[in-house]
Amino acid sequence: MSGILTIMKKEFDRFFKDKRTALSTIFLPGIILYAIYSFMGTGFDNLFSPTADIPPTAYVVNMPESIRQMAEPAGFIINDISEAVVPELKEQLAERELAAIIMVFPEDFDEHIAAFAAGTPMYPAPNIELYANSLDPNSNNARWIMTSLLDVYRGTLANPFDINRDIFAEADLATEEGVAATVISMILPMVLMMMLVSGVAGLAPESIAGEKDRGTIATLLVTPLKRSHLALGKILSLTAISFLSGIVTTIALILSLPNMVGGDLEMNLMEMYSITDLVMIVVVVLTAIIFLTTAASLISAFAKSLKEATTYIGPLTIIVMILSIVPMLINLPDVPQLFLIPIYSSAQSMSGIFAMEYEPLNILVTVVSNLVYSCIGGFALTKMFNSEKVMFAK
Repeated sequence: MSGILTIMKKEFDRFFKDKRTALSTIFLPGIILYAIYSFMGTGFDNLFSPTADIPPTAYVVNMPESIRQMAEPAGFIINDISEAVVPELKEQLAERELAAIIMVFPEDFDEHIAAFAAGTPMYPAPNIELYANSLDPNSNNARWIMTSLLDVYRGTLANPFDINRDIFAEADLATEEGVAATVISMILPMVLMMMLVSGVAGLAPESIAGEKDRGTIATLLVTPLKRSHLALGKILSLTAISFLSGIVTTIALILSLPNMVGGDLEMNLMEMYSITDLVMIVVVVLTAIIFLTTAASLISAFAKSLKEATTYIGPLTIIVMILSIVPMLINLPDVPQLFLIPIYSSAQSMSGIFAMEYEPLNILVTVVSNLVYSCIGGFALTKMFNSEKVMFAK
């Protein structure tokens, strides 16, 4: 028993005297886990919530005064239109360019209601056409509110009219391609970013911290090679290997898209994205890998050993996961400033490209910022290679 306690004391001393390892092993996982689940809980609450500052909006044809008097107190913005512009508005609604609903009432709606109240109902019952896009939270919210109001009104009149009779399926203007693009844009960026950081995390620690463990880093540092060339060589070689892995992962994910969204779209899904879209994805992936490789190299150079480097890169993986699910959970403003945030910008750019809703300026900001941050990281790595305190820390 005495021998066991001696060994335990020795291990405890070794572990707790290294404050960095103790902190990253004991406290950091719990803190990160709390942050992840708190963030995801808030994000899921907001995922399908309408935008707070956009009131429910309806474009209406022949709306009777009785319905208008219910809708306006409920906060609706009512826009009267002619039936001739309904096809154009339906197309805009299908493309998610219109965050509203479209309603078409028959001209004799009030006459039907009056006849029903007098006990002489007219047949067939009047039918209200209500169009919405289930992929747009604001349109969906407006449909839910309006349908609730109509159901209450219909209940007080003992059901004298119908809603979307014979056109129930056509009333939702969300297209198959739109549904597929939404699913893909929510899931694929996070999966792709996680695969990229996993590949980088498996390579960077061995390249630098592993050299420290083996003692070969000293041999490299005493050669005539410039430290900047050493840092750049490390980053570029790791980037090239990670990029090959990233390309294979990206191709595999693209080929798996038909299976992801269902068999009905197998023939059309691969036609959704143009060559330009795919080229932009490759460029964003490449610059994201360069940034992740640089970040992992800095962590690896800072660590005292391969084991410590592996431990430190764990939080980087968690951070990548958190920032990668932001596009899936939260609808942030699509402004260039937010695309200066590393990792988030890459995930958001991928999400926009896959959703076929992106601004070229934002993609450009993402690519340029990834390269700028990588250059800054490369300069910092050169400074670390010049520091014996860092490279030979024990």
